[in-house]
Amino acid sequence: MTLVALFLTATKLAGALFTLTVAANAFSYSRFRKNNLRRFRSPIDESSDTLADFNIAEEEFFFGLATAPAHVEDRLDDAWIQFAEEKSGDSEGRQTVDAVMGSASGDGGSQRAVTSPPGRKPLKLAMEAMIRGFDKYLEVEGKEGGEEPRPNVTAWHNVPRPEERLRFWSDPETEINLAKDTGVTVFRMGIDWTRIMPVEPVNSLNESVNYAALERYKWIINKVRSYGMKVMLTLFHHSLPPWAGEYGGWKLEKTVDYFMDFTRLVVDSVSDLVDYWVTFNEPHVFCMLTYCAGAWPGGHPDMLEVATSALPTGVFQQAMHWMSVAHSKAYDYIHGQSNPLNSIVGVAHHVSFMRPYGLYDIAAVSLANSLTLFPYIDGISEKLDYIGINYYGQEVVSGAGLKLVENDEYSESGRGVYPDGLYRMLLQFHERYRHLKIPFIITENGVSDETDLIRRPYLLEHLLAVYAAIKMGVRVLGYLFWTISDNWEWADGYGPKFGLVAVDRANNLARIPRPSYHLFSKIVNTGKVTREDRERAWDELQKAAKEKKTRPFYRAVNKHRLMYAGGLDEPVQRPYIERDWRTFFIKASAINAAYESDRIIDLPGQPSTPSLSHFSGYITVNQNHGRALFYWFFEAQSQPSNKPLLLWLNGGPGCSSIGYGAVVEIGPLLVTKNGEGLHFNAYSWNQEANLLFVESPVGVGFSYTNTSSDTILEDNLVAEDAYNFLVNWLQRFPQFKSRDFFISGESYAGHYIPQLAELIFDRNRDSNKYPFINLKGFIVGNPETDDYYDYKGLLEYAWSHAVISDQQYEKAKQVCDYKQFEWSNECNKAMTEVFQDYSEIDIYNIYAPACLSNTTSSVADDSNSNGPESFTEVRNDYREKRMRIFGGYDPCYSNYAEEYFNRKDVQSSFHVDTKRATNVAWKVCNNSILRAYNFSVFSVLPIYTKLIKGGLKIWIYSGDADGRVPVIGTRYCVEALGLPLKSRWRTWYHDNQVGGRTVEYEGLTYVTVRGAGHLVPLNKPTESLTLIHSFLTGDHLPTRG
Repeated sequence: MTLVALFLTATKLAGALFTLTVAANAFSYSRFRKNNLRRFRSPIDESSDTLADFNIAEEEFFFGLATAPAHVEDRLDDAWIQFAEEKSGDSEGRQTVDAVMGSASGDGGSQRAVTSPPGRKPLKLAMEAMIRGFDKYLEVEGKEGGEEPRPNVTAWHNVPRPEERLRFWSDPETEINLAKDTGVTVFRMGIDWTRIMPVEPVNSLNESVNYAALERYKWIINKVRSYGMKVMLTLFHHSLPPWAGEYGGWKLEKTVDYFMDFTRLVVDSVSDLVDYWVTFNEPHVFCMLTYCAGAWPGGHPDMLEVATSALPTGVFQQAMHWMSVAHSKAYDYIHGQSNPLNSIVGVAHHVSFMRPYGLYDIAAVSLANSLTLFPYIDGISEKLDYIGINYYGQEVVSGAGLKLVENDEYSESGRGVYPDGLYRMLLQFHERYRHLKIPFIITENGVSDETDLIRRPYLLEHLLAVYAAIKMGVRVLGYLFWTISDNWEWADGYGPKFGLVAVDRANNLARIPRPSYHLFSKIVNTGKVTREDRERAWDELQKAAKEKKTRPFYRAVNKHRLMYAGGLDEPVQRPYIERDWRTFFIKASAINAAYESDRIIDLPGQPSTPSLSHFSGYITVNQNHGRALFYWFFEAQSQPSNKPLLLWLNGGPGCSSIGYGAVVEIGPLLVTKNGEGLHFNAYSWNQEANLLFVESPVGVGFSYTNTSSDTILEDNLVAEDAYNFLVNWLQRFPQFKSRDFFISGESYAGHYIPQLAELIFDRNRDSNKYPFINLKGFIVGNPETDDYYDYKGLLEYAWSHAVISDQQYEKAKQVCDYKQFEWSNECNKAMTEVFQDYSEIDIYNIYAPACLSNTTSSVADDSNSNGPESFTEVRNDYREKRMRIFGGYDPCYSNYAEEYFNRKDVQSSFHVDTKRATNVAWKVCNNSILRAYNFSVFSVLPIYTKLIKGGLKIWIYSGDADGRVPVIGTRYCVEALGLPLKSRWRTWYHDNQVGGRTVEYEGLTYVTVRGAGHLVPLNKPTESLTLIHSFLTGDHLPTRG
C-alpha cells in the first residue's frame, strides 16, 4: 500500500508540474502575441489611388541601392574566396539551422554554412544546447572513407567564373549605370579591408598598405558622384582579412587598432566624397556565424568557445565588445576629420522578426531577441547619427530550429516574407530610442526571387510599411534596396537571386533587367506607391499561385519541416502560396462586427498589462454638414457583457472628455509626464461599467465639421448632436442597445447631461420615430446648473474661504443681481475684483498648487490681472485658464495630454482623421468654442424636475474645495428643487476616514467629497470609484467600520 501511495503521489505531483508548465508556457505565448502580434489598423488610406507619397514627408526622403565588396568585386583574394575554394571535410554535416543563428542571419546568404573544424563531426545540437554548455562537436578520427567532402559555399563551384563575382573592381560602371538609371540618389558600396591592407601591419603600416587600391576606390566613388548620386560607404561588411582571422580577429583588442589604421586611411582619402558612413554591417551576424558557429571564414572556434559562446564572458560578447569599441573610435575619427554637416555616421543593424511556432517556443525566441535585437545599438547609442535597419523578413521558431510553415511565403533562401514585421520593428526601435532624437535609414531590404513574381509585391509592401511608420511619427530618412544585380550571397553562393537585374554568368555576365527593376525605377522617380501597381503585382502573383506554378528554393527540410542549415547547389521547386501577405491585410471574414475596424491594437507607450479592450473612431452626427464626433470606448475590465454603459462628458464649453475625463480622471490609461506614454489607472471607472468618452461639441479635440457655421454653438445643438452620436454609436456597437445606460460628467456638462437626458427621455416615448435608448439616470460633478445660484454661491464661497475681503463681498452683494442675464457695469466691476483675487491661486482647487508651466496653450496667460472691462470678458478669460491639476498630483497634466495626443504615432494608432479634423493641433480645450458659444440657457433646474418625475436616477456630487462651481451654489440649486427629504444629511466614509457628506431626497441624491476640487476623480480617485460604484449598483455609500 505504501508503494502504491507513493506512486499515486508521484503521479499527482508529475501531473501538477506538467499542468503548471503548460500554463506557464500558455501565459508566455499569450503575452507574446499580445505584445508582438496584435492586429493594428492601417494608417494608410487603401482606397486612395496613391497609397504612399514619399514626396510629402517632413524631411526629404531618398531611395538608394546597396551592395558590398565581397558580393561584387573581382580580383579580390579575400577570406571568402579562400573559404569557397576549401572543402569542409565532412559529408554528413547537414543539420537544421537553429533559432539563434537564424535570428542572426540576413536573407539567404547570411544563413550559416554547413562546416565543422577538421577532425570533428557536428552533432545535431542547436544554439540552445551550446548555451547550456553541451559540446557542439565530437572528436572523430579522420574522414569517413570514399565520401565526397561538402563545399563551404554552395552554388559556387557549379557556376561559370565564380571568382569574378560582378567585376565591380575592373568594371564598376556597369553597376553604377544600372543604379543611376533607376533615378536613385544614394549608392551604398564598401571598401574592402583586405584589398587596402593585404598583410598584417606588424612592422610598418606603410609596408602593408595598397595605396593604389585606395586610389582606385577613390576613383570609383568619384564616378558614383559624377552620376549625381550620394555615397553611403561601409567600412566592414562581413569581410575580415585572412591574416586577422588567423590570430583570432575581433576576439582580440589589437583588431580594433588595425581597424582604426584602415579607417584612418579611408577617411583621410575620401571623407569629402562620402555622405553617409556605415562603420559596421550587421556586427552580431558576423560574430555569431564566425565565432559561435564557425560557419564563416576567420572563426575556427574550439569546442569550449562553441559551448560557452553566448555566455556573458563568451566569445560572442567578447567580439561584440571590441566591435563596439571600434565603432566608437571610428565615429569620433570621422567626425574629427570631416565637415560636421557631411559626417553622418551609423551602423547597418540586422533585424529579423522572430515568431514562435507553438507554446513551447517562446524561450527560444526570447533568447534570440535578447542577443540580437537591441544590445549592440544600446552599447553604441551615444555614438550614432542614425540607426540603419537591415530587414528581410521573419523566422518561425519551432524547438531549437526554424520551421518551414506551409502556408507562409518564403524567399529562395528560406526567409519568411512578412512586411508587417518591418513596420512593427520600426515602431519598437522608435519607442526604445526615441530619446536619442536620431533618424532611421532602411539600409537593406530585399528578397531572393529569380522569377520576380514575389519581388514586386515584396518591394511595394515593404515600402508601404515604411510609409506607415513615417505616418506614425517614426523618422525614416531613406530606403535602400538590396541589390542591383544577382551576386554572390555569402555561404549560399550564386544560388539565391536578389537582384533587380538578372546576370547571365554563361554569357560574360550579361545583365537583364527584371520587371521589378522598372517598377522600382517608377517608384523612385515618382516618389509614390500606387494602388494600380499594387493590384497588378498581386494579380500576377496570385495567378501563378492559383495555377500551382513553382519557383526555385535553396533550402532542404527534414520530416518535421525544419530547415537544414546551408544552401543547395541546385534548388528544389516550391509552389507559390495563395495566402495574402500584404501589409496590414485583414480578410473580410476576419471582421466579426462593424466595430472591429475601430479596435485599438496598441497605443504608443501603453502598458502591456493589464489587457484592455478599447476602441476609437468617428461617428457621423450630421451627414449633410459633414459633422462627426470622435469617441474612445473601453469595455469593462471584467464581465463587460453584464455591466452597464456609462457615457462621460466634460464641459468648458470646448473641453475634451478624452483630454480630461479619459487620461486625467477616470479612464484606465492616464497620460504620463511630458506626454511620453500612458500608465494604468488602478481606480478607473471601467471597473464598474463599459466606459464611453466623446469629444463634444463639434470642434473639440479630434471632432470635426465641414460646415463653418457649425462652429457657433448653443446647448440645443450640442444635445442634438450628442443624441445622434448615441443612436449611431449603438448601431456600430449593437450589443449595447438594450444595456442599462447612464450619463456622467462635470462642470458645464451640468448643462449638457440633463439636456441630453431630456432629449432621450422625450424621444423614447415615440418608438415609431426614434430608437429606444435604455437610459436609467445620470450623475454630475460640480455642475453648472443655474446661473443665479451658481454665482451667488461663488461669491459666498470666496468670502467664506477668505479669498476676498468683507468689503468686496458686501459691495458685490449690493450691486449684483444674479437673476439677470446681463449684469450692470457695477456688478461687472465688482466681480472682476473677485476673480482678480483668485488669480494667484487655482480657483478649481483653492488649496492646491496651480500649474506654473507656460509650455502649452491649454493654460492661458493670466489675463485677468490686466483688469478686463466687463465681467463677460473676465468670465471668458477665466474659463480659458481651464481645469488644472491639484494637490498631490502634477498640476500640469493638461499640458502632458496635449504633448501625447499631438504625436503622429498616437494619432495613427488612435484612428484620427488628420485631414478632416478642424484643429491643426489637438487641444485639451478649444478656446474659440468658448468665445463663440451662445449661453442661452439660464437654468436647467426645470429639466431636473421633469426627469425626477419621470423616474430617472439622479445624483449630484461636489468637491468641497472647488471655488468655480462651489458646494454652496450647488446646495442652493438642490434646495430650490423643493424635493421631500428621504434620508437626512450624514457622513460617509472611506477607509474609516470621512469621505464627505450625503443627503438623499425623493428622486435625487447629493454627495460632497472632502478635499476634492473641480475634478473629483483626479483629486480623490479611490473615493470617486466608491461613489460611482454606489451610484450604479444602488449600494449605500459606506458608513464607519
